[in-house]
Amino acid sequence: LLPCRHGWYCVSCLQRAAQAKIAEGSTIVQIGCPECRSRLSESLLRGLLTAQQMEKLHRQSVESAVSSCTGLRPCPTPDCPNRVVLEDGVEP
Repeated sequence: LLPCRHGWYCVSCLQRAAQAKIAEGSTIVQIGCPECRSRLSESLLRGLLTAQQMEKLHRQSVESAVSSCTGLRPCPTPDCPNRVVLEDGVEP
């Protein structure tokens, strides 16, 4: 039974649902109950996913948060994950 009190999902089905969301690029707060979409806790996800899957999920979550910061711009080098802070009035 999930914290939202929905369903008696087996571990395999919950794992597949979470893995599908990760593959779609979801962040940690976007993975939820298959019925009501209520957020699953990080500790529950840690129990369902491998360390590699959790690492990918955390990377996607950080990238989403950083991308929402208006003062940060991506480095123009291809495949570079870093961000730079632009001073006020400087155009990228």
